[in-house]
This record gives sequence, C-alpha cells and structure tokens, in this order.
Amino acid sequence: MKNGYRIYALILAAGKGERAGFEHNKMFQEFAGTTPLRRCLETFSGVQELDGIAVVSREEESDIVRRETEGIKKNIVITSGGDKRQDSVYNGLIAIRDKADIAVIHDGARCFVSEDLIKDCISSCIEYGSGVAGKMAKDTIKEVDDNGVFKKTLDRSHIAVIETPQVFFLRDILSAHEEAMNSGLVGTDDSSLMEAMGKKVRLVDGRASNEKLTYYEDFEKAEMEHMPKDIRVGQGYDIHRLVEGRELILGGVRFEGSKGLLGHSDGDAVLHAITDALFGAASLGDIGDHFPDNDDRYRGADSALLLKDAADIVRGNRWIIGNVDITVFLEEPKLGSKKGEMRKRISEILEIDPEKISVKAKTFEKLGPVGRGEAIAASATCMICR
Repeated sequence: MKNGYRIYALILAAGKGERAGFEHNKMFQEFAGTTPLRRCLETFSGVQELDGIAVVSREEESDIVRRETEGIKKNIVITSGGDKRQDSVYNGLIAIRDKADIAVIHDGARCFVSEDLIKDCISSCIEYGSGVAGKMAKDTIKEVDDNGVFKKTLDRSHIAVIETPQVFFLRDILSAHEEAMNSGLVGTDDSSLMEAMGKKVRLVDGRASNEKLTYYEDFEKAEMEHMPKDIRVGQGYDIHRLVEGRELILGGVRFEGSKGLLGHSDGDAVLHAITDALFGAASLGDIGDHFPDNDDRYRGADSALLLKDAADIVRGNRWIIGNVDITVFLEEPKLGSKKGEMRKRISEILEIDPEKISVKAKTFEKLGPVGRGEAIAASATCMICR
C-alpha cells in the first residue's frame, strides 16, 4: 500500500487485434525480442506505487497470459474479458475490487508507456480524483458531414487526444460502469463514462513514445526502433561420469536402459551447460555460485527447475533470452529422435520458441573418457539481449 491507497494496474489484453492482420491476438506477437503484453508487464512491474497487476484476457488465452506473467515481481491477477472493451474493464474492476482503492486502466497495445507517465497519472488521481493520459491536439481538426465535406474548423486549443493509462478511484469508475450498464449507455472509454456520470476528469500530459500498436506496419516500425542495443553471448560446458544405478537425463528428457550421470543433482549435463551459459552471458557468475554442490537443498535436484530459476534470474536483470545452441558429446546412446524432444523440453523450461533451440550430437572418436563411454559432456552457447 502506497500513499495510504492500494493500487492495481488493469492491463486490457482481451481484444482480437484483427486490424494488425495476425492469425492470433496481437498482444502475443513477438517484436524486438518481446511481446506487447510482456513489455507492458515489465514496465508496470517497475512502478513501486503499484501493489499488483491484473490482466484481462480471453478465457482461452489464459495459459498464454500465465506464461507471459512468469517472473514478474508483482501480485498478478488474471481474469476473463467480455465481448466489448467496456465489458472487459468491468470484469477487471470486479476482479480487483477487494484488492485495490485505485485502478490504473491501460490498453495493452500501448506497450511503450513509461513508468513516469504511469506515476504522473497515479499522482493526479490521488490529488484530483482522476488522471488520464493524453495530448493536446496539434493538427488542424475539421468537422465533416456524412459525405466527407468539410463543415467547419474546430478550435484545437481545447481539444485533447485521449490515451491510456486512465486512473480513477475504483469505487468511482466501478460505479460509472454499473450506472452505464443500467442505463444502456455504451462508452468508448472510461473517461467518457465518468463524464457521463457528472465526474470531472483531469488530463495528464502524455508522452510521444506512448504509441499504440494497431496495424502490421506499427509492428514493423517497432521492430526497427526497439531492437535490443546490448547483445551478449555466453558459453557453458559440463561433463559427468556415467555410472550404474542412475537414470540418464539429458536436456530434461529421460533415456531408458542406459547408465546415468553422477552428480549432486540429477546430473543433466545439457541443462547444466545451458545454465552456465546464461549466467555467463549476463555476468552473473556460474551454476556453482547460485546452486552450490555442497548445499543439501540441491541434492538430487531436478536440473530443469534450476535452469528455470536461472532464466528467471537473468530475466529479472532485464535480459531477454534469444537462442541457445547445444552440442552433446557422447558415444552412447544415440540421440536420434530424442533431439526433438530435448528441444521441446528446453524451450518449455526457458519459455522461448523451439525454433530458437538447436541440439546437436558429436562423438569423441573413441578418444578420452567420453570416447571410451565413461562420461557424457555438453556445451552450450546462448545469446541474450536488452
């Protein structure tokens, strides 16, 4: 609770975004290494004034939203949207009404919103009762008739273009929505509903960067403008002795009928190599620094959980995981079709597309402990960016 108020953001992500031309919800469309929803979540999670974030999505996309919110260090609420924006906002408000005094309503397609604009809108709400982001009109504005013929020029000095976030005391905006539904009023945005109920709404100066992703070309432009500026590469290597009585696990996939790898954890050399590569790329030490082999908490640990923790740590330092290239050195067993399973499992752990995972196998031509079938080794190279 900040300033005596409980404050929740409400990110709207339930639309179809058909004008963008994608076959899926544009909120999950990747650009410059992220998605609109993920970018919103990361920005809002950095606002100290917020106690939590609610995401309003389509019910059938809740699992995707859940994956997008992983690693976000705020209380998270996921709720289903409605047929119209107004319905989605109302559903979101109902979901947080027992958790919040102030609602920060934001269109997820405006994923370039800044922390300072969010804070300005919150401050305005606390002081004046509302805070709506927007910009005063700069261009000449004409009123036209049904045939597109100019009727008159409007005085732009008193015309504002409204954006989001729109911040209100939750009891006020919830009451406005309920009154609107009872009276049959359909509003295009929350500030209009507040005005219709006789409430004063205060404009907060917006930012030029707070643009909305609507069309396909908007995503193309965003891809060019927001490509990561800092790109790093990390390398990891691990080797484990093969022993009887242990289950062989490589890349999170189990191999039947083979000796297993000796280790403090489950001995998955592939996932250990990836973990080291991630930590190395982000200059965050190595696997031993984070998961020491003299700590009983990690005795027999599932390496998939360790890698997931490592990925969360890397993302927590504002890095985006790009691709991972893996080479497994072994004589037996042959990886064969298991390589596809390994790619899928690793992509699930890292929460990136399987196409960004490469798994290769090499022998040691009977040389050394790997060549003699006494050990299995793995190397991994990964790219991260921000």
